[in-house]
Amino acid sequence: MLGMNSPQAKNNYGAVAALWAPVILVYFMDTQIWYTIFSTICGGIIGAFDRLGEIRTLLMLRSRFQSIPGAFNANLVPTDKVKKKMFSLSKHFHVDPFK
Repeated sequence: MLGMNSPQAKNNYGAVAALWAPVILVYFMDTQIWYTIFSTICGGIIGAFDRLGEIRTLLMLRSRFQSIPGAFNANLVPTDKVKKKMFSLSKHFHVDPFK
């Protein structure tokens, strides 16, 4: 039986691939992370110099952060006044055990 360190073993491409595959995968993941960071910073700088977006000053930024809770409640939290008619089995088959 030939082992990996045996002088008769000439083709051990599988072992080399198994050792280097994780290294190459980590390299690609690291490259993607750095590209994302670089792209975000460059896009933010270009957008700031091109005056893109709605917020122009730090005071406007602060006021937007202060208005976030109210906008959240107005748009995402359901109210009791508006109830959508949705199909529910509990509406049709409600049985009161105490009657």
